[in-house]
Amino acid sequence: MWIMFLFITILSALIVAAAFLPWLAWWWRWPDRSGVEHIVFEPVATDRLIIAHATGGSELGSYPNAIECLNDWYAKGIRWFEFDLHWTRDGHLVGLHDWGPTFRRWFDPAGLPLSWKLAAPLIRHQGLPLTTFQKLSMRGELTPIDPGLLSDWLADHDDAWLVTDIKTRNDIALEKLAEIFGPLRTRVLAQVFSTAEITLARELGYGRIGWANYVPKRPIAELPGLLEDQPIDLVVLNRKTIRDPATWSDLARLRSMGLDLWLFTVNDAEELAALPDSVNGIITDRLLPKSLRSP
Repeated sequence: MWIMFLFITILSALIVAAAFLPWLAWWWRWPDRSGVEHIVFEPVATDRLIIAHATGGSELGSYPNAIECLNDWYAKGIRWFEFDLHWTRDGHLVGLHDWGPTFRRWFDPAGLPLSWKLAAPLIRHQGLPLTTFQKLSMRGELTPIDPGLLSDWLADHDDAWLVTDIKTRNDIALEKLAEIFGPLRTRVLAQVFSTAEITLARELGYGRIGWANYVPKRPIAELPGLLEDQPIDLVVLNRKTIRDPATWSDLARLRSMGLDLWLFTVNDAEELAALPDSVNGIITDRLLPKSLRSP
């Protein structure tokens, strides 16, 4: 009898531990220890266009998506700014790359209500409601972007361009942004992930359209045929996908079609110098121009 009791006790303990494991794992990783970094900026001499990644890196790390970083990188000579928006649990767009590692890296959990502290693992999958997110303090006393702040910032910087990066429900997000930005959307480059979104972005009046080849990732050899008759302006690729020089002829073909070609994320000056000539723009967290380049 006592053996059965011991077995049931051990089994019950394992079940309880398994139930609490996601909660314990979430809080153990806050802040996300794998993402701790300090960015050291480096000026580079290049003719390629430099685009600030996620509003430009902060000394405290990458992916800040903060107004202060927009201002800092603008003062350093950058005029093109990629930004991330993500959906809250209740359907609002906020400046955030993801509700997982990046959220834990930048936001202080002390401001979370007890109910969300107890249900912390749900944040990664469903996010927070807008009002809860807005109560959190961002590390470094930074201010997270949102569509309204971006529109106001763009209105005050008439030589700047913004570049969208919205990987979830991008079509709905582009519609919302077009309404909020109004005429300013002509200085917004909309990244798209499907041919249907190309049509939508054109109809919404965005100034430029970029094919973002990472959701989903298509073989580079397929892109010239896929995009040949599409009304787009550039292609955005992950730098890792062009490491094989065999892909470079396809890159040259894309450029011959009149398309700009940008790579992300390029943070090494030597790697920048070794890129094929067909690449005429880089998205970066830390490389800065030695001299101002206008859009």
